Amino acid sequence: MIDVKNELPIAVHHASGGNARVRVGGQAISLNGVSTGSFEIGDVTCFRVSANLRTSAGFLVVIGYTGPVTLANASRVFADTMTIEENVPDHATVYYALVDPGTAQITEGGAQDYLYVSLYD
Repeated sequence: MIDVKNELPIAVHHASGGNARVRVGGQAISLNGVSTGSFEIGDVTCFRVSANLRTSAGFLVVIGYTGPVTLANASRVFADTMTIEENVPDHATVYYALVDPGTAQITEGGAQDYLYVSLYD
């Protein structure tokens, strides 16, 4: 039997109906003691952000393209275990903030809170 794991050129994103995109980079962003921040997109056309908020379960992540991002100017708001995907122009800066839904205030994350960013061509 031949093991072809990681050998075939497969780049299919099933959630988007098979719209194939090649992942060209990414990063894990720690939210430990951090309430807001940003990341540069570079020469890509799409990004995906997944939130893994274990310390701050139930909090919201807000994403926007003008900083500082708040609930008022956010383009996307998603819950602590969700993933969003956006098509963006080259070299866009994406701003993010962690929000406590009970108070609607921007708050700091904990030791086990991360955002995972993937960049697609």
